[in-house]
Order: sequence, then C-alpha cells, then structure tokens
Amino acid sequence: MILAHDGVEYGPVDFKTLHAWAMQGRVFPNTPVRELESGLQCRAAEMPSLQPLFNLPQIQPVVYNPTVQPYFSQVPARNIIQKPPGTHSVAVAILLSLFCFLGFGQIYNRQAIKGVVILLSAMVLAVFTMGISILITYPLAAIDAGLIAGRLNRGEVITEWQWF
Repeated sequence: MILAHDGVEYGPVDFKTLHAWAMQGRVFPNTPVRELESGLQCRAAEMPSLQPLFNLPQIQPVVYNPTVQPYFSQVPARNIIQKPPGTHSVAVAILLSLFCFLGFGQIYNRQAIKGVVILLSAMVLAVFTMGISILITYPLAAIDAGLIAGRLNRGEVITEWQWF
C-alpha cells in the first residue's frame, strides 16, 4: 500500500502496478509504502523489491503533479490493455485498418481477437451483400482503430473488446 501526499492509502497493489504508477509519476522514491505481509513502512526506494524500479532509465522526465492520484481499474486484470502515454501511433492504426486487411488496426492496438472477428465478419457480410457492406465496415473499423489508438496513446486502460 502507498500513502499519497493527501494522507490517503492506496492499495494493496502488486509490483507491476507500482511500476506503472512510478512510470506515470504517481509513486516516487520518497513515497511512503507499507508492506502488507510484514507491516513495514518506509520510503519506496528503501524497499529491496522496489529499488530496481527507481534505477530504471526513464525515456522522458516525470513531472510531479500533486492532483494526480493512483487509481484502480475496475476491469479484470486479464482483459486490460495499457501502454505508456505517447508510445502508440494513431496514424499507424488507421493506415493499417484502411490499407491492409480489415482488423489490422485492431491487431496493432492489441485487440487481436476483435480484429480477426472484424475481418471474418466483414468477409461474410461482403458475400451476402455483394460487397456493399464494405462501405460501412471499412470506415467503422478505421474510426474504431483510430479512437482506440488515441486512448492507448494517452495511457488510458482499454479492454480487449472495447469499441470507439
């Protein structure tokens, strides 16, 4: 558990979540941390399991923002997708969706099953509508890929089946 600057405890969380919070500027070496098993309270940088976390080179400096607090996703951990802010390209997702097969933008966004379902359903619909359904499925797939990529680029948490 961590103790935020406003005196509120957040947690319990696992090491992966602490790592993500540190990369987002929510946990710092001086952040008070309390281990659940032992009840030990110290600074985050003093805990042996967290020391490597603060020795990692950072791509860009993290600016402390006292209004940003750690948060908990209400989505089950196995279905979530999240990337560090600024590391995902919206343009690549849209271009893959428009100029490659339908669903490739979703696959780029790490929604592989959704991408395959879009591809297969577009093919089936095209057969039954003599290709007219492509006028709907291509733009919708590209818009979805672009909007989801935008969310990933902002560091938001999405699910495997999230749309738009």
